[in-house]
Amino acid sequence: MEDCFAHLPWRAVPGKTARNDRAAGLMIVPLSDGNWQREIVTGKTDPIQGWASFVSGEKIPAPVLRLTRQAHTPVQICTVLYPYRVGAEPSVQVSPLPIEGRAANDPTLTAIRIETPERVDELIIDRAETQARVEFKSEKKV
Repeated sequence: MEDCFAHLPWRAVPGKTARNDRAAGLMIVPLSDGNWQREIVTGKTDPIQGWASFVSGEKIPAPVLRLTRQAHTPVQICTVLYPYRVGAEPSVQVSPLPIEGRAANDPTLTAIRIETPERVDELIIDRAETQARVEFKSEKKV
């Protein structure tokens, strides 16, 4: 299984962040229910990956964060994109959120807990019915 995140010509940090030289950063946090292998790919030609183009015919090397892991089907990929100000890189943990009466590997359910030092957020997307139910809770830590 593979999940890729392309970045404009910014600085990619092996692990899970990308940032430009201005004021913005983006933390990329995969659901921590497996062992993800991380690789930054830039300017690769076989296969073609890690390039950006702002005009036709231009080719600028640009980092791509490539996340891979082994898994058995059915499987879901859930990744949190967490923006932050450069110089204030946050600590972000993403973990499965157990739902009573539902199996942890239920392919119709995405339930995650996102935790930072300041907040705890819970996101539930239930696709068991014809129309998906989305629930989001956010609490500030005391």
